[in-house]
Amino acid sequence: MRASCAEGDGMLKLKPASLAAIYFVFGMLWILLSDELMALAFRASPDLLILVSKMKGTLFILCTTLLLYGLLRQYERSRRIQDQALRESEETFRKLFEGSPDPILLMRGERFIECNQAALQLLETDDRDRLVGATAFDFSPALQSDGRSSREAGLGFIARAWEEGISRFEWQCTTFKDHLLIIEVSLLPITVHGERLLHNTWRDVTLRKRAEDALRQSHDALEKVVARRTKDLQQANDKLRQLDELRRAFLSFASHELRTPLTSVLGFAALAVKSVTRHIVPALAHNPVAMQRAQTLLANLQVIESEGRRLARLVDDLLDLSKIESEQYAWNDTRLRLGDVVQAAVATIQGELAARPELRLELILDPDAPAMLADHDRMLQVFLNLLGNALKFTPAGFIRVTVHPASDGGLEARVEDSGRGIPPGDLERIFERFYQTGHADTAAHPKGTGLGLAICRQIVEHYGGHIRAESMPGKGAAFIMRWPANAQCLVA
Repeated sequence: MRASCAEGDGMLKLKPASLAAIYFVFGMLWILLSDELMALAFRASPDLLILVSKMKGTLFILCTTLLLYGLLRQYERSRRIQDQALRESEETFRKLFEGSPDPILLMRGERFIECNQAALQLLETDDRDRLVGATAFDFSPALQSDGRSSREAGLGFIARAWEEGISRFEWQCTTFKDHLLIIEVSLLPITVHGERLLHNTWRDVTLRKRAEDALRQSHDALEKVVARRTKDLQQANDKLRQLDELRRAFLSFASHELRTPLTSVLGFAALAVKSVTRHIVPALAHNPVAMQRAQTLLANLQVIESEGRRLARLVDDLLDLSKIESEQYAWNDTRLRLGDVVQAAVATIQGELAARPELRLELILDPDAPAMLADHDRMLQVFLNLLGNALKFTPAGFIRVTVHPASDGGLEARVEDSGRGIPPGDLERIFERFYQTGHADTAAHPKGTGLGLAICRQIVEHYGGHIRAESMPGKGAAFIMRWPANAQCLVA
């Protein structure tokens, strides 16, 4: 089809110029040379020359007629080819125009002069005449989404299409059944049969816009809910912080107030036990009934003394935990090695270890372990708490303490035992304040305060470390403390 069009275009260009030139040249040659050529051709026959001279005009007309016939026939053939190509092109355009799933309309000026079936379906009408001849303003709301009148906005978009070669925009229109639509419009200037028109392509985005609006509204509503909940949580957090500060203040006050009477109670209980043991019991040796009562009194006094010491430990632990949590504790950091701290802790419990030959203590202290800058008493407290738990819950077997460099260049310490172990559900909770494991035989051991492991965690984490527990019930427990290589407490 393109070759045919090219050939037809060539003949159309040849017709007005070349045809006149050929005719002119042929006529001039005939006028100037015909007499000389005939004289030369028929000089041997004068009579024939006279006859040919009389017919010169007739011959000219005959030749020019043949020439014109040939040229006009060639032009007619080219014109037929061009017309065929034009019809095919128009048919192709018509098929594309009508078959497009997108609404397409043609505009002359402000008015529509043609539309496809998709445009009629979008505007909910079967009557093409209702659309052809109308303007876009005839079925649009008075105002567009930007606040401009539909006519003002539309004329601006049309002008931009003519100036810039294309214009794309969103447009609100109403169908012939009064349904509001939001469409994306593309205006493109085209030429049809020498006439400049605007090619309109529409795309219905109503559902997408409604979904976007709904999503935006949901997002705004969610933002308001989040802001309100955040404010409520902030207020609740502030209230909890105030309550926590009151709790800490109360614990500190109560602990200090309990310490003085406890000291007196413990002192007088110890004095009473000593007096009963030294003076009353020997004096009643001859009286079995009185001796029995004296023994009962002594046992009661020993319970008072034991429980008083436990209460004193609880008060001390409460004071320590309160100070650490409120960041009021004075940390006396010095350079130390955990191996030395472990040796000091073992020396403290040496008497209890000696009384239990069925329990074996193993120490694996690597001298190459990094040193620490930490409070010696607080680190000693950590190991005493962990060793105390191991002694309490390990009837026989071993307790092993290991200090060595960690794989990442940091420091690791472990306190392991072969005791009863810890239930899996308690491995995290044992570091909570006042929480104690639910061992069936816990009642057989001296009760602790439930604060020892909470204090251990606070101290270890204060120095940038982490403590965790590993255990399988019936196979012992291990408490692992690790300080990473970048912990500020580690020194070369």
